[in-house]
Amino acid sequence: MTFNASGWHHEFMQFLAEDLSDDANPLTRALVKCSRPAYSALTSIARDVLAGKSIQRSCLLLDSLITDSRRHLSSKATGKSLAGWMRLYTDSCLLRSLADLGPSTALESIARLDSIIITCGIASGRLDSILSIIKCIQRSYLSINSFCAYAIASRSTLANNDELRGNLYASSSDVLLLLDAPSLLSFKTNYSKSPFAISGFACDWPALVEHPWCSTAYLHSISGPGRVIPVEIGVDYRAQGWTQELMKWDDFLAYLDLDDKPLLTNTTRDHIIYLAQHNLSLQFPELLKDIIVPDYVYVSLDPPEFCHYRPPGNDEQLVINMWLGPKGTISPAHTVCDICTQWTPKV
Repeated sequence: MTFNASGWHHEFMQFLAEDLSDDANPLTRALVKCSRPAYSALTSIARDVLAGKSIQRSCLLLDSLITDSRRHLSSKATGKSLAGWMRLYTDSCLLRSLADLGPSTALESIARLDSIIITCGIASGRLDSILSIIKCIQRSYLSINSFCAYAIASRSTLANNDELRGNLYASSSDVLLLLDAPSLLSFKTNYSKSPFAISGFACDWPALVEHPWCSTAYLHSISGPGRVIPVEIGVDYRAQGWTQELMKWDDFLAYLDLDDKPLLTNTTRDHIIYLAQHNLSLQFPELLKDIIVPDYVYVSLDPPEFCHYRPPGNDEQLVINMWLGPKGTISPAHTVCDICTQWTPKV
């Protein structure tokens, strides 16, 4: 959902208040089933905020609803209960972000909206609206930098064959290195039952050419100011002291070894910080234009080896997780049923 550039704030508040009163909406019904008192409080707050009344009191009540819904989400709620608490968390965060919105609260509001995407993803039921509101807040209260493509003296590269072979030797089983991508039929009949790597497969992706993911300027341009992401802190999740937290996207970009900023040395880093197994494209949909999903993911594979695998029926059913980290980031040995593309800094 998109909103009028001038009256977007009132327009969305009106939409939300009306949507909360829609008994036919399955997510509204799930919310009512979880907690009718919370639902009643939320609808009352929505009307007050829309009317510009009791803003300070509304903010305090919304903070309480956010805390309560987050507690239930952390307790491993399932099924319709999960859907209901997600809707309460989503709409409470949305209302709280808009209730006292202004120049001094814009960054806090964007961070709160990002937390909805990180916590609930598509299940929030309001992803498009959240992304539109973030852009409206950025345009209304913050400065946005555009990106102009230019020649970057790149330190990033796809691994050459020797480097790739060296990495593959660390595998507990043989990994075949292919110089050319196999056909879909060849993949299904000859290569689908064991891991393999294709050298240079992504060399023409926009992410390595006109929309360089090795550029701080580009990655900042597709996000705009004020965004936050989930990161992991520590060499890997088995290490003592490993933890997870939310981090400002701009701070994370400043931490990485990207091509249009000075190269950091290990002595300047107290901790390894990285983004792992997160669908970053939910927060920054423009990133999807920069990659080309291999056709292999749509191939139906034969049982019994793949009796539980069902290929995605369309692009919306794809799960695209991303990893970003500096030199020294480690992913412990594990088995996955994924297609993975990787490029690394050349240092």
